[in-house]
Amino acid sequence: MHLARRGFLVVMLLLASIGTASAECAWVLWSRDSLLSGDEAWGIISAFSREDGGKAECERSRDGGTKRTREGESALRFLCLPDTIDPRGPKGR
Repeated sequence: MHLARRGFLVVMLLLASIGTASAECAWVLWSRDSLLSGDEAWGIISAFSREDGGKAECERSRDGGTKRTREGESALRFLCLPDTIDPRGPKGR
């Protein structure tokens, strides 16, 4: 029983540190162009460090950005993500 309690505590501490790390990371403003062909094109617009305001500043820039659509061709969207997440997926070797 004591070992199970200790294991639970270790897991909780790890989860707490992961949450803290994601709150302190830089944030990246991405653009996603969804093409009529079904393809997607991703691009980095800007990055925001914790000192620059991080997530809040990224979201202000995202909301102030111009969202355009070209009827029948594509739709452009903006997305803020932590710098630890790459929406393009894993890189192949």
